Amino acid sequence: MAATKCGCPVWIIGQSAAGLDIRESLRTRDWQIALRRLDEFETGTAKPKSIQVGEGIRRYMAECAARHLEHGTLRSYRSLFNLFESFVGAGTRISEIDLNTIQKFRQSRQVAPGTQRKEIEYLRGLFGFWLDHGWATVNIAKKVKPPKQDGVSTMPFEPDEVKAMLKACGLGEGDNYGGDRGRRRAKALVLTMLYTGLRISDVIQLARTRLKEGKLLMRTMKSGRDLYISLHGDALDALNALPVESDEFFFWSGKSKLDSAINSARRAIDRIGRLAQVKARPHRFRDTFACELLLSGVDIRTVSLLLGHSSVAITERYYAPWVERYQSRLDEAVSRLSFSR
Repeated sequence: MAATKCGCPVWIIGQSAAGLDIRESLRTRDWQIALRRLDEFETGTAKPKSIQVGEGIRRYMAECAARHLEHGTLRSYRSLFNLFESFVGAGTRISEIDLNTIQKFRQSRQVAPGTQRKEIEYLRGLFGFWLDHGWATVNIAKKVKPPKQDGVSTMPFEPDEVKAMLKACGLGEGDNYGGDRGRRRAKALVLTMLYTGLRISDVIQLARTRLKEGKLLMRTMKSGRDLYISLHGDALDALNALPVESDEFFFWSGKSKLDSAINSARRAIDRIGRLAQVKARPHRFRDTFACELLLSGVDIRTVSLLLGHSSVAITERYYAPWVERYQSRLDEAVSRLSFSR
């Protein structure tokens, strides 16, 4: 017998026998099945299917790949989950992982608060997947509280820092950049990231066919329509000046592993930063792209579309302070008006 006439499953809210707060779907509309599962939670007799952590991670990663997530996202998932698997042991049963285990893993990670927040989100997604498949009785990662994060997590480059990095692209001999070829690649990499806001993994996979008559195909939207932008002349010139090493890509030969090409680009950014005496991180280029648009008055929905975020809420989470800063500029400008003198 169905609990309701709607298509929603039955949920439980309360505490398990182990004292954990529960707010989970029972993944059924059948009232009798729901009551039986509720009894299992109350008595502590709920027994998830037996599966090991290593296998659970592999199945989750396979599902993420099937969803065509960004290469950089998959790379981040893989990196964290490999560490988590090593920490708990690949042969450990998912049902054996408790809150204490995850808290200890979090404590072992010496990372910035912003990175820690992302890692907790990744673990919540992993455990949510396990819960949906019946391999866990509760999303235990939701019990891990994210760290406090004061200030703004984004850190765009200052104009002087951009100038210093562009100057650094023309410096160095021999091994620094691999000669003239390396300097051209460095300049094209910096300018492309600044003027497109693309992630470094997307820039390395940038296909030559995506650039037509000065317009760059950013992505295909959910509506099926292609989103193009007019690429700034400086970036366009830098791309055209690149030595042709592949008929398919600008920055990647297509012969090496993609991860190797991305890591090589990361090292190039690091070298540029050292020469320019700037803390250069790939994501700061994306932050600079977004913040400069917002400070110039571009609507946050437009910025969200250009960044490829799945919702405006994600853009607001990271870039709302720059919207407020632009509004402050407008308020300050208007406050200078005086017609009563």
